[in-house]
Amino acid sequence: EIYYQLPAKLEFLLHKRCACKSNAIMSCSLSVRALLLFGMPAVMISTSASLEAERLAKLWRGAVETMIAVPGFGTLVLRPGEAKPWAVPAVLSTGKSFALTAFDPPGVTRSRSENMATNIQMWEELKKKHLLNRASHVWRAFGCDLNEGWREDGFVLQFDSDTDRARNDILSIAAIFDQGAIYEYYTEHSILYRRTLPAKFNTNVLHKDDPPIPMVPMTPIDHPLNKLTWAGPDDL
Repeated sequence: EIYYQLPAKLEFLLHKRCACKSNAIMSCSLSVRALLLFGMPAVMISTSASLEAERLAKLWRGAVETMIAVPGFGTLVLRPGEAKPWAVPAVLSTGKSFALTAFDPPGVTRSRSENMATNIQMWEELKKKHLLNRASHVWRAFGCDLNEGWREDGFVLQFDSDTDRARNDILSIAAIFDQGAIYEYYTEHSILYRRTLPAKFNTNVLHKDDPPIPMVPMTPIDHPLNKLTWAGPDDL
């Protein structure tokens, strides 16, 4: 496979190194093609890409999520923590909630205004697929890693029923926008859990059956990234 078509786990690495948008070798630069056509350099690139994929998956699993104007609660900041019961907001205590974004796909860097425009396109796609009508609640959110210096704004859709169908539809929309993964939230025994589900990310690194991570509330951190205006549609 590595000699004729780039595996998915190399896609974001090659976007950075040769700025190609296709997986086909013919669209890559001659230098990258040369590397891919010899065994050892290809293995070295594959190893580097695998390490980068692992790093990215780790960032997603460990990201802090800020939910804005959660119905019946207000702003809620969540981080991975211990599996201890706490007063989970009622809206997150039933059914399933899914968080997604159209911000920078793996290997792509856009301006904030470009990401906002893509978020608006995703919002229209959610409307077109009637997910906004089927959802019990919808609110704004953003994930961030202050150490890495990134923030991605998006949406949370909460469903009281038909959650399997909702999950599949949201994963499908995330894939349309080349997103690596989405988050799924659910509560058991007053413990809020988050699963990171692969959309277009390499499932050899990020597995749909990865164990869920307990999420706990935290005090918002005074940081410029947390003060940015949310980048999405005006009608949410």
